[in-house]
Amino acid sequence: MKIYYSKHAEEKFTEESYVFRFRINKSLIRKIIGKPDVIDDSRGEKLIVIAGIDKRHSLVVVYKLFSKGIFVITFFPARKGRYESKILQRR
Repeated sequence: MKIYYSKHAEEKFTEESYVFRFRINKSLIRKIIGKPDVIDDSRGEKLIVIAGIDKRHSLVVVYKLFSKGIFVITFFPARKGRYESKILQRR
């Protein structure tokens, strides 16, 4: 499935803190979308997926499904457990 990125998401690939510190790239985004640790589908059209990227951090990816594929709105690293626990509590 083809993955498209918002302008905002594309710009994040050039931010040193994301690219170099966490080694975030499009391949990692694809991997997390394909096999997340946690999925939040309670927000209508938007899906939020989370997966660990190192011992202390997870990557949160927000995207929408549409007829041509996947549209990544944004992504960001977070401390492990920060968002996962909130999502799991709602279930």
